[in-house]
Amino acid sequence: MATLKSDYNDKYYTCFPQENTNSCGVASIRMINYYLNGQDIGAAVVRHYVDIAENNRQAGQKLGVNNVIPDNGVHDFATAGITLTTAKATLELLRPARFWEIESRSSQAAIAITQRATPRNPMFVGLRLNGNFWHAVVAVDTYTDGSGDTHVVVANPATSLAHPNGKIGSFETLFGIYDIGVNRIGSVESVIYMRNSGNA
Repeated sequence: MATLKSDYNDKYYTCFPQENTNSCGVASIRMINYYLNGQDIGAAVVRHYVDIAENNRQAGQKLGVNNVIPDNGVHDFATAGITLTTAKATLELLRPARFWEIESRSSQAAIAITQRATPRNPMFVGLRLNGNFWHAVVAVDTYTDGSGDTHVVVANPATSLAHPNGKIGSFETLFGIYDIGVNRIGSVESVIYMRNSGNA
């Protein structure tokens, strides 16, 4: 875990690194839980909830990549990351008093939603980088620049361990705090966000 200062709005944000190439989703869920609850439950606990989310389905409704889960029911992050559906189900297990929604109809619709992000309203953002390369980050805040444009501040869990060439796709962005509007770290493809229930 690191508390890092944004170069864009001079605020500090907490960012958790992912543990391996395919665990950006786990790190992002871990960060969202931290921002909402103020405590770090750890990657192992999030992975446990991912397993519950993937296995707590009837046959034929598994949520793993390509609907494949190892026979032992434990997700193998060395082989594949998690899907948006799995991420949403995991967040619902961790925050049962909230309704979570997925917006993936268009990049414009997803970006519009991320512009409502705050540290108390973090969002799971799916980025499409260089074709089929998918990466998860967390929208943690927004700010308005001198021209009146709104920018989204994201906590990026990527590390040199996950991306040995020091890049995510063609972008020179690694672990840390970035700005979707300035850095263009990837095409926003989808977002999972909270819609508060009446008793949340």
